[in-house]
Amino acid sequence: MAHDFSLHSGERQTAPRYSEIRADHRARYEWADARLPENSMGADLFCGIGYGTHLLAKRRLVVGIDGSVAAISQARQHYNSSGTHFRCAVWPGPLYLSGCDFIVSLESLEHVEDGAGFFKAMADALKPGGRLIFSTPNADLLRASDFSFHHRHY
Repeated sequence: MAHDFSLHSGERQTAPRYSEIRADHRARYEWADARLPENSMGADLFCGIGYGTHLLAKRRLVVGIDGSVAAISQARQHYNSSGTHFRCAVWPGPLYLSGCDFIVSLESLEHVEDGAGFFKAMADALKPGGRLIFSTPNADLLRASDFSFHHRHY
């Protein structure tokens, strides 16, 4: 199944202000932010328009990576800071990451056909003792909706 990485594909938060991002999406990043070490270096994979990358980068250096050129453009326009770096990359493909203190990937794994391979790539990019924070929708609690963007549920 080909994936639509466009900015308005239907599964992205696209608000230009953090306060306008859906509360559950903000809560996941705020939870991660409270658990990651300050002054560390890491990545936000499937960062979308960068609101979470921006939050994490208030106390860290963070590269935000997404498959949408338009989303990365929006990230640079609305959520750029001295602690952020945004770039476009599509999985499967090289992440060009190594030695990360942390990797955050929220509500993303379900979009990846090779979940095990993606999980391994994230783990391989961490330095020893690094932290991986990820989330997926709970399949048992999903409301009836359009899940054509998901390869599988966990």
